[in-house]
Amino acid sequence: MVNYLTKNQIKALYRKKLRPRMRKMEAERLEIRSKIITSSTIFILIFGFIFYKLNSGSGMSLEANFDLIKLSVFVGFIILGFYFRRITKAYRSKFKQSIVKEMFNLLIQDCNFNPDNHMTEGDFNRCDLITSHYNRFSGEDHVTGKIGSVGLEFSELKVSHVTGSGKNRSETIHFDGLFFKCTFRNKIKSPLLIHSDLAERTFGRTIGRFFQKKAKPGYELVQLESVEFEKHFAVYTKDQVHARVMLNPLTMDRLTSFLKKYKEKIEISIIDHNLYFMLHNSKNHFEPAIFSQPIKWKDVMEMYDILSLIAELIDQFNLNKRIKNNNMTKKKRQA
Repeated sequence: MVNYLTKNQIKALYRKKLRPRMRKMEAERLEIRSKIITSSTIFILIFGFIFYKLNSGSGMSLEANFDLIKLSVFVGFIILGFYFRRITKAYRSKFKQSIVKEMFNLLIQDCNFNPDNHMTEGDFNRCDLITSHYNRFSGEDHVTGKIGSVGLEFSELKVSHVTGSGKNRSETIHFDGLFFKCTFRNKIKSPLLIHSDLAERTFGRTIGRFFQKKAKPGYELVQLESVEFEKHFAVYTKDQVHARVMLNPLTMDRLTSFLKKYKEKIEISIIDHNLYFMLHNSKNHFEPAIFSQPIKWKDVMEMYDILSLIAELIDQFNLNKRIKNNNMTKKKRQA
């Protein structure tokens, strides 16, 4: 079993450790908010004055006035952008190290947090969940630690393919969200891929399965007994029996419940020594909010639900049990 904290334990730690830190930073947040409101108000007043002057006896054509207005707005936004970045830079760094790092310390054992680092392209490619060509790979907020005895690593990632430039620039986003990796000592018998399924929900069970079978070359589509699970997920493997043993009714129910609760696309793969978990949601999770409470209880609970789901998957896929069985077998052989 992977021993993971309960919600009540997390709530107690949140009140004891995280809330006091957030209170200490509240005055700084309110000061920055005040500066942003004041500078934005000044910009609007200046722009209004320029607009008034250009439209009252300037003698210039409407087209020339419009070009000047566009130029003044453009320059104003650039100046405001640099100013906002300057006054929030120190606060952002302090927030990440004091608040976000402490949140991860509540949820993860032996936690290390580097806000400027991210998961590697090698890990992303090895998960075999997204095989489309990309030429942009970026991320931040890299976390390492443990869930029980299992190694954990994750970060925000954005993976896309960009073509053209300027007005002809086009970007296809393949992944934007949180990317997790859990590492085990033993090697999994056969790879298992769990994709959020669009084909069956769009085209129905019969036609949807036709598209599913064509979607993953080198893998077989697994047909499972849970109709509700198959509405939301498509499962691929190279060993049908092994896949059905791992995906028991409890596991399928847990994944379906999580998907319904958060309504966000999730994908999972188990390959060799690793379990990979992808949460697609295009949200910048760990940035400080200036006009609202920086980290709410629901933000902590979302991370808790993700990590507790991963802990449950480790148990329900019997990954830890296999480790123990392998160790017992080795000891018997040595004896």
